[in-house]
Amino acid sequence: PDITIPLFLRKFSVPYWGLAFAFKRNARYWHRLECSLGRMSLLATTISDSHLLPSHLAADEKIAFLNGEQLPLAMITAQNCVLAVEPSESLKQEDLQKSYQIFKTEAHQIDSSYSPKTVNLDGWDASWNAWKTLFPKIIIIRCFLHLYLTLRKIFTQKQVEAYEQVSDKLWYCYHAFTKGSFSQRVRRVFSWSQKMKGIIPKKMLDVLNKMYKHRDKYSVAYDYEGAYRTSNQVDRLMQRLEKKLYDMKYFKGTIETARLHIRG
Repeated sequence: PDITIPLFLRKFSVPYWGLAFAFKRNARYWHRLECSLGRMSLLATTISDSHLLPSHLAADEKIAFLNGEQLPLAMITAQNCVLAVEPSESLKQEDLQKSYQIFKTEAHQIDSSYSPKTVNLDGWDASWNAWKTLFPKIIIIRCFLHLYLTLRKIFTQKQVEAYEQVSDKLWYCYHAFTKGSFSQRVRRVFSWSQKMKGIIPKKMLDVLNKMYKHRDKYSVAYDYEGAYRTSNQVDRLMQRLEKKLYDMKYFKGTIETARLHIRG
């Protein structure tokens, strides 16, 4: 049978047994067919011209599950495209480095001199070290969005007013048009946070203090036009994958099968 339509339907999480019912064969056939796509170069399938390799990337690790155990997925995106997604045995540097190495290998098959200028990451040290090892000259931009996500995670309904004040201060800094303006706004917000001790919950003020402490890692994005300041680039694309993974109850079997499946 024509495999185009069945594989298109997999995009909408139609189960393998459903494909077998509608298009004959059996469920295992359609599972193997989808996994076989994962053997191809994910990057070369997306980008064939070396001039189109992106200078700016966004990367993050998302948690999936393999046989009920956590399985981090190291994901790289740019220009609204998934350029790499690899399972990692853990969130340790050596394992993340192996996963991100696949992207470097596939990129060098297109252009042996390729080295991205920037990558947006969260604050996980293992990720930073892995990227610096793979691409020593790369500039790492700390994800600003994770500040807000931390704030949103810690507030309670009784702290709505304080949450709104701190949230407004965060986005006030983020929307600065220049590097100098950003730094100035961060300093003003930090001074404000010192005056609000005992009024605003400490955990919320800690978010603002964290922004002040790492302000250089956030502001460096202004030096590179087109660089990503947040992980939205990854999060938007991962939402679709997460829905599919949830519908299929995540992975079963071996990590290599999971790798072929997610790449496919």
